[in-house]
Amino acid sequence: MNRVCVGMGWCGCMKDGRPLHVRDFIPRSGSVSAQQFAEWLILADGCNPSTPKWAKSKQKIIVAFQDIMGSDVVEANELRWAGLDEYDVVIQPRNTIPKKITSVTLVVSDYDEAINFYVGSLGFVLVEDYWLDNHTKRWVRVAPPGAQTALLLAKANSTAQKAAIGNQTGGRVGFFLHTDDFARDHAAMLEKGVTFREAPRHEPYGTVAVFEDPFGNLWDLIEPKQKGGLR
Repeated sequence: MNRVCVGMGWCGCMKDGRPLHVRDFIPRSGSVSAQQFAEWLILADGCNPSTPKWAKSKQKIIVAFQDIMGSDVVEANELRWAGLDEYDVVIQPRNTIPKKITSVTLVVSDYDEAINFYVGSLGFVLVEDYWLDNHTKRWVRVAPPGAQTALLLAKANSTAQKAAIGNQTGGRVGFFLHTDDFARDHAAMLEKGVTFREAPRHEPYGTVAVFEDPFGNLWDLIEPKQKGGLR
C-alpha cells in the first residue's frame, strides 16, 4: 500500500467530515482487479476516475498494482489491512511537498577504498564524485542500481569522526541490502572477497547473512520472503 498510497501521492481525502481511503472501497472477500483498485484509489482522493484528466494516473496505478501483486487480479483479503476496523492511518494531503531520504552518511577512512568496495565488490553505482571546499573534501555518493537512497561516503577528518568509523551503530548491523536472489549475490560477493560473519540462515522474514565492509560496518544481505499483500 505504501508505494501506491504514499509514494504516488494517493492518500485519501476528507468527505462528510471523515477520512476517506481506498480501504473503504475494498470488499472483505472476492476478487479485485488492477482496474478496480485504480478507480477506487482515485475515488478515495475525491476525484472522478472516469474523466480523461485521470487516465494517465489510472494507468500508472494499474502498472504499480500489477508489479507489486504479480497479477492483474487478486483476492480482496490480500489488499486489506488486517485488524483495522476503524480508520487510523494518518492522511497526508496531496498538496504537500513529496519527501524522501536521498542519502545516509557513512564515515570512512578513505574515499577510494570505499568506492572500490561498494562499486567494485558490491556492484553499486557511483552516483556522484566531485571536490568541495577548494579540494579539501569530496562529495561521494554510491547506491545500488535503481535505488533512490544513496550512501554518502564521508572521509573522517577529526578524532571523533575517526573514532566513529565502523562503529556508527554501536556494533549492531546498521545497513540492509535486499536482493531477489540471495544465492547468486552471496556467491558473487564471496568471489569478490567480501567478508561474511556467518553462514546464510533462514529466518521467518527471509534468507540472510551478515557481512562487513573494509571499515567494520555490518550489513545484512537479505532475500525477503514474498508476501501477498500490497505494503
